[in-house]
Amino acid sequence: MKLDLKTLPTYIEKDIRDLLHEQEVEGPFIGEIACELYGSINSAMWDKEISKEVADYLFSKYLGL
Repeated sequence: MKLDLKTLPTYIEKDIRDLLHEQEVEGPFIGEIACELYGSINSAMWDKEISKEVADYLFSKYLGL
């Protein structure tokens, strides 16, 4: 699936960028940011801002779920 981050709600885009940055610098807050991203994806799915398919893709790609 091809997905442009700019089509996602801004709070998910921010969480993804934060997670990628923290992974890049091997920062100490990867787990906390991953939890934040999980919650953002879940919230957006239940609020129908993104589809379940997009949510599943994001969970898999960024959180390994």
